[in-house]
Amino acid sequence: MSTMTAYPPILVVDMETTSDHRTNAGIVEIGALWLEPTHRGNAPLAFEMKCRPHPDAADVQFRAMEVNGCDWLDDPTVASEAEAIRAFADWLRLSGQTNIVMAGQNVGQFDFTNLEAAFGREGLAFPFSIRVVDVQTLAFANAPVHYDEPTPAGGMKSSTIQTMLGLPEEPRPHRALCGALLEAHALYELLYMRGPAPIEYGEIEMRFFPARGHAPLKRELLQAP
Repeated sequence: MSTMTAYPPILVVDMETTSDHRTNAGIVEIGALWLEPTHRGNAPLAFEMKCRPHPDAADVQFRAMEVNGCDWLDDPTVASEAEAIRAFADWLRLSGQTNIVMAGQNVGQFDFTNLEAAFGREGLAFPFSIRVVDVQTLAFANAPVHYDEPTPAGGMKSSTIQTMLGLPEEPRPHRALCGALLEAHALYELLYMRGPAPIEYGEIEMRFFPARGHAPLKRELLQAP
């Protein structure tokens, strides 16, 4: 059995929000990508949806809005959080997977907790395992061993990890699916210690990094010792 198929179904999740509140941030975009395409079942490889935050979300923080460039907070043509969460739940059901492992940057302290709260507001079962795979933790552990990089006590930002791994920096304004894509590439190196990332990612790569043409984001990955 290969290293990749030995792992349970892993879904890379990234969100854009109106604040950094750990459980009550206003969700304005959800992006998700199956780390291993064979785990997607009948679901499309990726999910992406903008939405308006729920009315009782924590106060909007200018810094968060500057990063994601959200200009649809009060746009009635954009889905509500409730509609987006239900669409996300429907997409997850198409995979046939249960007890899904959520992965991403600082995912356990933010994306997981906010999504769990959002599913609860809609009375939906939360299909994720309590275990998560955090890109920042993996980078923190691997940096001094494989990359001769220091590990700052305050953690490693996404941009620091992208530079360390030779990935392009995420363009602004941030889009949730682009964040998930870069985190998935990081996981192929930091978790699997192998490459390349799936060719199925190619269409998404072209969308967010068109200047690269058909050149992959990263293929010269760290080889396991």
